[in-house]
Amino acid sequence: MLPKTKIVQKLFVGYLLMVLIPFLIFGYFVYNQAQSRFLEQYLRNRQELIEQASNSLQVDLTQVESVYQLFQYNEYMLEYLSGNYRSESQYVYNLLKNIRPLYSFVSVGNKQIQGIRMYSINPEVETLEPEFGETNELIHKPEYGEIQALPPGKGLWVMKQSTSQQYPSLIYYQKIYNSQFSKQIGIMEIKVSDDVINMLMEKIKTKKDDRVLIISPDSKLLFGDLDHTEEVQLVQKSASAIIQESKSGHYIVRGKRLLSNMVTVESLDVVVISYTNEKGVFENLKKELQFVALGGVICLFMLSAVYYWIVSSLTKRIVKLSRHMRRVGFDNLSMYTERTNDRDEIDYLTSSYNAMLQRIDDLVNKVHREELLRKEADYKVLQAQIKPHFLYNTLESIRMMAEVNEAPEVANFTHTFGKLIRYSLSNDKFETTLHDELEHVRNFLQIHKIRVGERLDYAIEVDARINRFVCPRFILQPLVENSIIHGLSRLRKQWMIRLRIYEENGYLKVEIKDNGVGIEADRLRMIQGVLHGELDLERLQTESGGLGVYNVHERIKSFYGNQSGLSLNSNDPNGMICIIQMYKGELESC
Repeated sequence: MLPKTKIVQKLFVGYLLMVLIPFLIFGYFVYNQAQSRFLEQYLRNRQELIEQASNSLQVDLTQVESVYQLFQYNEYMLEYLSGNYRSESQYVYNLLKNIRPLYSFVSVGNKQIQGIRMYSINPEVETLEPEFGETNELIHKPEYGEIQALPPGKGLWVMKQSTSQQYPSLIYYQKIYNSQFSKQIGIMEIKVSDDVINMLMEKIKTKKDDRVLIISPDSKLLFGDLDHTEEVQLVQKSASAIIQESKSGHYIVRGKRLLSNMVTVESLDVVVISYTNEKGVFENLKKELQFVALGGVICLFMLSAVYYWIVSSLTKRIVKLSRHMRRVGFDNLSMYTERTNDRDEIDYLTSSYNAMLQRIDDLVNKVHREELLRKEADYKVLQAQIKPHFLYNTLESIRMMAEVNEAPEVANFTHTFGKLIRYSLSNDKFETTLHDELEHVRNFLQIHKIRVGERLDYAIEVDARINRFVCPRFILQPLVENSIIHGLSRLRKQWMIRLRIYEENGYLKVEIKDNGVGIEADRLRMIQGVLHGELDLERLQTESGGLGVYNVHERIKSFYGNQSGLSLNSNDPNGMICIIQMYKGELESC
């Protein structure tokens, strides 16, 4: 696009094509859509508001319902309702000493509760006011049938229109059973404070024109701010639609557009609908949009001129810098000297560019020195590679001399030690086969057996195919060495190490068992906590080491995945069992 024009002209043409012209084309469309967007935003904000109010109400109701547990599991209350006292004085004594303090505790800790009353099923129970009431009072209430149908553990919320206040009141009922829950002994009635509903209404009715309806799921009106005929019509014709759609929306009633939002209060099994007249909300929106549109057009033309002037001044400096960059080469690393007093991003770019040139110049000189050092390091590596081969050859010479001098034990010891050293110093790869790893452990045990004689005995049992099973190097030898150093070295009896390899549930497992002194229970729990990531690794470190088990565990997890790892268990009455679990997956070649 415009390959021969300057950068300032390109920016200006791009501004016209991508900003100004699209603004003029879509400006009218945006203007028409603004009202809808504002309307939807208003409904979303209102929906969030009433949902927050509903959640707050739900929390208050849940706190009221939780009071039931205090009475149901209070032995004094159960004894009172069961009629276990013989005289009125015993009822009064229990009430004053044990029950009334419970009432006071609940009232102080729950500001949502206005009053609590118990109704006993047993007619012989003394009904001492105000904590207890006559059952006949409850029988004549309309909701008594629903109360009787309540299953154990369920409560009933009742909403009643109060004559003394503007908003309805809430009452909660739940049955009280004996300690075995085999018999109903009473009914708990909790009257909720009027502040709970008042607070809900205050949060929802943020403006004078806001109206609130409380409707049952079957569209029965339980409460409503009904001042006008169109609002009655809304209740009759639109409430069912609002509940079925379960969302905010616009509803036309007698030519007037009403904005409504709804939320379901699950505990009360009611739907709260908040609505208001759209005209009262957006009566000044049209004028504001027209003013904003006119102001936007004016500002657009004014800023366009300023934008062009700023872009031109900036691009000149960029062009000069780009010209210097094109002249820079391997044989020309001169600094960019044309600077200004402007402390902006371009000035920072220029400073960074000069610093980069200086750094490149230093690196060009430094790279020659590093090349010489690298060659010297390669030479030292070649020297280091000669040493293991020299050691192997020396051990082989010792073995041959022992055989010539008819010392088979020395020859065998040297041969085994040579294989051990060869495996340890062969660091070409991080991984090996489990067969080679097991052979390395066999050589390790054989050397210890030659050293300590008949005191050490070991058994190796392989019940799996391990010739091609890939594993990290040195995962078995540290564990066997731990058994010898920490478990067997302090024994005076026969030493025994058993190593078994078997398959189980898609895993290859290695079990290492010894008959040593074992490990203290606290130390074992601490090691298990570190392996499971529950304790800090520093707690595992001791003067004699302690990180070998953790390192093996982490290497196994890194190689096979988090489902693999190492576990330690106590082998009663003595000794230890160490189990390595390795997920087979795709690591075993076919």
